[in-house]
Amino acid sequence: LGVRPWAPRAWNDGKTLSAKQTALLQKQGIDPGSLDYAQGKQLIAEICRRWDEGLCSFKQARLLARYNLPTNVSRDEASRMIDDVVRTKWRRASA
Repeated sequence: LGVRPWAPRAWNDGKTLSAKQTALLQKQGIDPGSLDYAQGKQLIAEICRRWDEGLCSFKQARLLARYNLPTNVSRDEASRMIDDVVRTKWRRASA
């Protein structure tokens, strides 16, 4: 989704994400077990930035990206676009 990993920093060595941070990542469809501390913190910062700017969630953005649709859209716009994708696929499957 266009997030470039931060360079590793020595002061993050040995740190782990808190239970709340892990739960937030899981709720967004991200496996925290596959991330180190710095990567997890970076993704949480990006999630918060997207919330603050009214952009769609990571889950929505990932689905939009799968269909080559724009990912820097509002939650409502993303929802409409996803509904269109689902409706189009359903019509093709039942035809």
